[in-house]
Amino acid sequence: MSIVNRHHAKCGALVLLLGYSAISTTLAQSTAQGCSTYSYATDSRVFNWRFYLNANADLSMAGYRTPEQACSHWVSSGVNEGRQAHGGFHTAQYLKRYTDLAQALGLTNFSAATWHWVTYGVNEGRKGYLDNHIANEVNIGNTSGQLHTTIQQDNYGGGKIFVSASLRAAGAISSLIVNNFEYINAYDHGREMQIALVDNTYGQGYNPTEAGTCLDDIGYSTKSRYLSSSAFGSTMSFSNTPAFWETPGDTGPCVSVYNTPAHNSSVYATGYTFNKTVQIGTQVGTTFYPNIIRFTTALGVNDPYLQGPYITLSAPATYLGAEFDRAYVVNPKGTTATQSITQGSVTIATLTIPPNSISEISNYTCFTSPQGCNSAGLPIVLSKGAWSTSANAIGICTTPPTSPGYGGTTYSTSGPAGGSPQQLNPTSILSSNLTLWAGGINFRTTTINSYVTVAARISNSYAADQVKAALVALTNTGLCSF
Repeated sequence: MSIVNRHHAKCGALVLLLGYSAISTTLAQSTAQGCSTYSYATDSRVFNWRFYLNANADLSMAGYRTPEQACSHWVSSGVNEGRQAHGGFHTAQYLKRYTDLAQALGLTNFSAATWHWVTYGVNEGRKGYLDNHIANEVNIGNTSGQLHTTIQQDNYGGGKIFVSASLRAAGAISSLIVNNFEYINAYDHGREMQIALVDNTYGQGYNPTEAGTCLDDIGYSTKSRYLSSSAFGSTMSFSNTPAFWETPGDTGPCVSVYNTPAHNSSVYATGYTFNKTVQIGTQVGTTFYPNIIRFTTALGVNDPYLQGPYITLSAPATYLGAEFDRAYVVNPKGTTATQSITQGSVTIATLTIPPNSISEISNYTCFTSPQGCNSAGLPIVLSKGAWSTSANAIGICTTPPTSPGYGGTTYSTSGPAGGSPQQLNPTSILSSNLTLWAGGINFRTTTINSYVTVAARISNSYAADQVKAALVALTNTGLCSF
């Protein structure tokens, strides 16, 4: 899949590319970000610039970083090459799924498949991908890093939620699309929505990471080992053996920036199995919330080298696009809460938050620091824009595990720094970090449920308000406690 034709395609080129004169008006009804400079537009149901660059690592390696660069490549080359540009639609999978289309259009007529999807397929209720795709393709010997497995939830405010895991990251979540907006920044193997663990004695120097090593960087391959997966409808499960974040003997920036040389003697964390089940949509009391994603981690540990006495488990750590630029601590309880915000061991602020209320922490220096802001107990919500006008938002809460020696959950965030949100690299982070006694998790499997709530603005219902309401409901029903 060569990278060619970086220049902007001329007016009318998409019509020729897709072979149907109707495509220019059909696609223009829902213009994708990054495509506004063209005389035509692509549809946001088939193209998302961040997904496109995350999923096609050769483009990132070639220096593609912006929506406009991504769209230029997509319309000039990517469509005809059968590349995937949206978690909910992949031309090759679409044609494989529906034999009537393959017979009528041909298995490699990707441009016509794109036209059919936006013109007919969406309205006919067809799916734009194959269920359980990674498992099926690996079984026949296809180990391409571009493989994705996708699940979806159809019932969110007239839109859809898609979650995709990639073989590039050994099954870590590489895409979360809510009403055609991509949340995840999977620029390299340290990001995604993923499970990670650190031995608190060595920190990053002993850090099994679901998606791979620091040296895997932005490429297609990962040192983490995919083991198995299954997916159908709105639920997927994945299992892998993670790699250690730091590679033994490495003295480069992966180690020197934090001065934590690798304590592990191997790249592979063979004493660990990271199993997860992800379900979009959760029943909370008598109400079904399509925008609450249950993220269940089953952590298997059999590691004689684990020092402890404590480990910190991120379940999950979520790396987001830099559009998420505001952070709030939420008190979902019915009583007033006093909450300390820390950066490392330093207390930045002490907040008094009334019942079912919020307090902003975006203006604290820890929000744009690599160490980030920590809230020991109460959850954090990140929003795109201010709370009162938020277009997108995300929050996480975790059910305390029954493991011996559970030491509490800290919610952490750091905000965008060092670049425009319209660049691929800058990121915001939101994670749920559990302190566990190493002796309580070693030589056993520990299961933890976290609830990732996402929202887009729907009519007059702002995204952050929807997330807060879900956190309150999760708290009132005991699924999350603080």
